[in-house]
Amino acid sequence: YIHQGQGILISDLTAGDKTMTFSIRPAFESKGVIDQKIWGIGDDLSGNSIKISSGFMQFGNFKVLRWTKDFDGFIFDKQVQVDALLLSGNPRINVKTLTEYVRFSVLLIDATNPDYRIEQWQKEAQEFGLAVRVLKKNPAHVIKL
Repeated sequence: YIHQGQGILISDLTAGDKTMTFSIRPAFESKGVIDQKIWGIGDDLSGNSIKISSGFMQFGNFKVLRWTKDFDGFIFDKQVQVDALLLSGNPRINVKTLTEYVRFSVLLIDATNPDYRIEQWQKEAQEFGLAVRVLKKNPAHVIKL
């Protein structure tokens, strides 16, 4: 998240990680970020226009739900609406069921999922005409707020 010279990375990377040193920090600097912070994926933090708690993240008005194994077997009473749905940690769910529980504009799939499951979700998302972005071995998904 980048806003007015402040950059916040939500990741499992540490400050000394090579990816941080050679990719993330230079990317932040190229965007004019002066103040850089790293928040852990599981952190329950909030500040300014950012809200993060147990899988839900909000940046300004942009809402993201991080779907993990913790949701396996969970049944929703009503459909949740977010801007993006992030599949993380290899949950056991198919895209059809996701669309029944959550209304979203883009499906994000992170690198914590195995390749075979990523391919399966991509195929299913295409069948439903959903926008999908795989973050494994690809640049960050950038959203202008």
